[in-house]
Amino acid sequence: MVGAGAVEPDDGRSRLPTGIEFARDLLRREVHEPAPPARQLADALHRTCDSVFTNVRATMGDDGCRALFGRAFSAARDQHPAIDALRVASDCEIPREQLLAAIETHGPAATTSAVEALLAALVDILARLIGTDMTLRILDPDTPPSEPLDGVSP
Repeated sequence: MVGAGAVEPDDGRSRLPTGIEFARDLLRREVHEPAPPARQLADALHRTCDSVFTNVRATMGDDGCRALFGRAFSAARDQHPAIDALRVASDCEIPREQLLAAIETHGPAATTSAVEALLAALVDILARLIGTDMTLRILDPDTPPSEPLDGVSP
């Protein structure tokens, strides 16, 4: 069962991930070790976030990026106290130094979970507005189009 407000695959026939699955997949692409040193983890988290922020900004503009991430930060704050350590005034970036400070203050697992929650919240918000498939294509242009399980296009 998926938590309230979480994105589920559109109709049960597609292979679209939930928001948290997508966020974890993005992070797994950059975090290659189970327990990397703090600076390596901060770099990996920064690369992931920077890529997503860049894609959102390119599609939605600066104002859209700030609005969407402002909502995502607010949505994730209840689940992860480390979120406040990551947030900066622009809401459309997380500087590497902020990530490193959060890792040193809250620990690697809490900081990684906070980034996952932030990205998952973004997916959930955007998916409610424009659909999951389009959201995943914006956030990660390398994501292949969804494939229906029965071979019939939706």
